Amino acid sequence: MMKLLPTKNLRRRGVAMVGVMILLFLILSLYMISMLNQGRGGDVASSAKSGLHLTRRRAELLGAQTISEAGVRMSLQWLMQQSSAPTNLTAFAPSDVAAFYGGTTVSGWTEVSINQGPTSGENATAGQVNGTARIRFYPYASNATSNRKMFGIESIGEYQGYSYTSRVFVRQNSFARYAYFSDTAPSGWWVAGSTRFQGPVHVNGVDSTGNAVDPNARINILFKMDDWTAPYTTDWIFTYTDDGYFTTAMDYSQINWVHSSGGSASPYDPNWWMPSWEHITAASRAPKTNQPIIKMPTATTDQKSAALGSASEPGSSFVGVFIPASGTTATAGIYVGGDVLDMNLSYQQRTTHQDQLIDIIQAGSGTSQIKSSLDICPDDPYTRLMVYTRASATAAWTLVSTTNYTNLTNGVIYVNGNIGSQTGSFSGGISGIVANNMMSGSTILKPNTWTVATESTKTININGGIVYQNLVSDTTNAYNMKSNAGAANDTSGTMGLVAGSFRVPLLDDGGAVLDYLTIHAVTMAYNTFAVVDPTTRAPGVINLLGGFIVKNNSQMGVVQLDGTVVNGFILNRNYDQRIADSPPPAYPVADRSYQVMSFQKVNTTLN
Repeated sequence: MMKLLPTKNLRRRGVAMVGVMILLFLILSLYMISMLNQGRGGDVASSAKSGLHLTRRRAELLGAQTISEAGVRMSLQWLMQQSSAPTNLTAFAPSDVAAFYGGTTVSGWTEVSINQGPTSGENATAGQVNGTARIRFYPYASNATSNRKMFGIESIGEYQGYSYTSRVFVRQNSFARYAYFSDTAPSGWWVAGSTRFQGPVHVNGVDSTGNAVDPNARINILFKMDDWTAPYTTDWIFTYTDDGYFTTAMDYSQINWVHSSGGSASPYDPNWWMPSWEHITAASRAPKTNQPIIKMPTATTDQKSAALGSASEPGSSFVGVFIPASGTTATAGIYVGGDVLDMNLSYQQRTTHQDQLIDIIQAGSGTSQIKSSLDICPDDPYTRLMVYTRASATAAWTLVSTTNYTNLTNGVIYVNGNIGSQTGSFSGGISGIVANNMMSGSTILKPNTWTVATESTKTININGGIVYQNLVSDTTNAYNMKSNAGAANDTSGTMGLVAGSFRVPLLDDGGAVLDYLTIHAVTMAYNTFAVVDPTTRAPGVINLLGGFIVKNNSQMGVVQLDGTVVNGFILNRNYDQRIADSPPPAYPVADRSYQVMSFQKVNTTLN
């Protein structure tokens, strides 16, 4: 028989059982929550670890890219540190040419270790982590004949198992790219209304050492603000819109801005009132000051080498024209020994093209003279040299010899003497017509492009017009062809002139007063470009289509504040954009200045 408990005890035991059950439930719940949280915590940790892994991978890939691009920058810096561009014609490691920041050559590449800082990747130990840049240069085939060297550069960045390859193509900057360049500060004024630059302008403003800016040098600019209707084109001194329209190594405080109003000039403090740039330049911005000094070359050995090629220079007593050749095939340019009395350019019209004709007259023994006549035909092609002599300046010419070369020269004419006499009003020099390019419709089949250069201490007289044939506007004076064209086109040939100095005499070859001069060429003087009697000669105009590059400036004339020429020449400068991209052959380059033509990431290397 069962014993019945009292009701009070049953209630007490029931409460105890419920308490136990609740406690067990709570314990189970806490355990389950703990287990769940532990599970969730594991997922978070795993995700965090995975994210950290991806971040590290991205950082390491970025490190490879950074090293690759650092290798490119180091390569450009290395190029600019060399006194001249590398002459290698096949792919090379830069450390094989000159010291490259501690780099070593491994399998044809220069390897440089680059520190990425005190970080570590999964496969690295704590502390400094280095990457490697592997660098290789690829010269253009044209480097064999062109002095404007071009290179492809590849830089492979390697870091923590990742690789990134950058490829950049660069070419030397040519001085032909400048509309105006001077090593020392201009000696005269740039005057609104009589001075206009259509291309890049650079002034070093150096002292007598040539290595530092002269603190006393000044650039004087007389500007106007008379045109109050945009775009203010009548006021502009600088019509080039590029950011580098006017750069100088000088400080801005060394530019003296003077405002001309109503024919009078009143100076102002540029710190108090800045010029209104839209009135001065089409770029509508201030010039770039405190820029690096751009070194001018000091000798014409490049042009001499281009003219001779692998041939030896004729002896110092040689007078005449020498064309280096292999058999009857011209292999380089044209070398002229001795002073030149006159160099005249002309052309012969053919059915499909024009031949370039060049007459070079020199003094012989006693009163005799020698004439070397060149006929350059781009169609066949051939170069013909005919040599004449005469007993005196008034006698008839007699043909002495004819030599035919079954090829064209490279377009460089090097003269180891002066062109034209350096005394007297009637003093000879260079003048004439530059033949057109050989065309097929609008396509240039063969360019007619020339560089006439002298030894770096000699002078070229410009005693008549030098005009591109398709731009001739006036043939009235056979010795002073004229052109009013402000721009060339694809049909026009190209001309470069390089000399110690340039000189404009009083008279042209016909004895007429030289008061209007057309020069279609980019001119570069290792000393100066001078005009005979600039303060007393009759007023005139020089129309330049090309570039004006000088070490030292000189006075060309006397100009009133309103732009009126009183004596000498006003110089109208027209920029030839074609020459900036395709300079004349062997034209002087800026050895330590390079232009980046393209920059890209690639998946495979050229080698």
